[in-house]
Amino acid sequence: MAVTHPEETYTRAQTRDTGAKLNILVVFFLFSLLVPLTIELAGIKLLAYRAVALLLFFPAFIAWCRGQAGPRIFADYAMIGLSAWFIIAMVANHGLGVWQTVGVHTAELLGCYLLGRAFVRTPVQFFKVAKLLVVCFSLLLPFALIEALTAQNVLLQLWSYVGSAFPDVDHEQRLGFDRVQGPFEHPIHFGVYGGALIGLACYVYGYGRGVWGRIWRTGLVALTAFFSLSSGPLAAMTAQFGLIAWDVILRDVKSRWWILAGLVAIWYVVIDILSNRTPIEVMISYFALNAQTGYGRILIFDYGMQNALANPLFGIGFDDWIRPAWLTDSVDMFWIYYAMIAGLPAGFLVLAAYFGMMISVIKRPLTDPKMRQYRMGWIVTMVGLFMAGWMVHFWKVPFVLYCFLLGAAGWFLTYKPDAISDDVKDPQDERKFNYTRFPVRRGRQTESF
Repeated sequence: MAVTHPEETYTRAQTRDTGAKLNILVVFFLFSLLVPLTIELAGIKLLAYRAVALLLFFPAFIAWCRGQAGPRIFADYAMIGLSAWFIIAMVANHGLGVWQTVGVHTAELLGCYLLGRAFVRTPVQFFKVAKLLVVCFSLLLPFALIEALTAQNVLLQLWSYVGSAFPDVDHEQRLGFDRVQGPFEHPIHFGVYGGALIGLACYVYGYGRGVWGRIWRTGLVALTAFFSLSSGPLAAMTAQFGLIAWDVILRDVKSRWWILAGLVAIWYVVIDILSNRTPIEVMISYFALNAQTGYGRILIFDYGMQNALANPLFGIGFDDWIRPAWLTDSVDMFWIYYAMIAGLPAGFLVLAAYFGMMISVIKRPLTDPKMRQYRMGWIVTMVGLFMAGWMVHFWKVPFVLYCFLLGAAGWFLTYKPDAISDDVKDPQDERKFNYTRFPVRRGRQTESF
């Protein structure tokens, strides 16, 4: 009989009680992301999701401390370190008067990450998270079409009858459509939120559905997110569809991901040698929706890095950054933002948390084909967010969604098939097709359709 460490797996009794249920705190949090209201809590006006994040911080942190998230991992300490260093840097730059700002930031960054770590712990729970995200966003398509064609944000108008809803911001037309804002504060939020769900829609919510079942579920999300008409989200979706296509076309090639990694490395070296621009600048210019947007992002990267290197320890805080007078003050690049405002240690930690979790999940041996597909869905989604982060900043809803999804992958690192009770059934298993156009292959594992 195999012996497992008590912290590494759930007992069968524990799984029967909790493995098939998605914690109500997670459901509450995910729904709050789509509520475009400003509410009052203890005399302070807060966005709906932010109030929820503040309320859930201590339950999530206590659950993590009690071991409900399993063994501590590198990404946990990177996120804790990022939260702590952000506090230190903000106090160093602005004094103790920033306590409200750093408190909210800690709840959003660390609280939402730990919510995913502690309360998404089984394959069934992960599936339900993916399903909830994909279905809720897909239901926004009719409203997105109305807004894209008429410039009328019906959702915000309806929510305004309930409470203080977000304003319908001014945004230009692109490709003949009005950019869709939906129930968010900005079209970029709409695009990043939906554009990040391609991998989850295809590999997790679409698992066991057959080819066309996956196509229409994934396509519905992509079509809805498209109407944000924002370069960052479109880049994220392009990257995810590229990975899916590579996976499908080379499904019989076991080393296909090593080949792809090698090609990317070769591309990076060749561009770095032959071009007068950095590979990142080249990538940004090609993924931008128009030349002006691409040029602006390149300048943000150049001047942003100059500001970070000039203030390496604590950054510039919330002070204005040095740039040409005509360049926007918005830092539309998540991966350099922390280095700018909180110093190079913060910039290192935000990347360390991402790559720490990504590498750990990729290296985790998984023999169950379904779990390999689930893992592929999460990886594709996170690669999409990585691409988007070079062209937009994650703030508010996109930021907390990123933190939550990063933490929600922790269960892959402790999953063991024999730890899941036979009494707990994945809701997909009852709807699988007995027929598939592809032959069943024995003795090898793939992560393709």
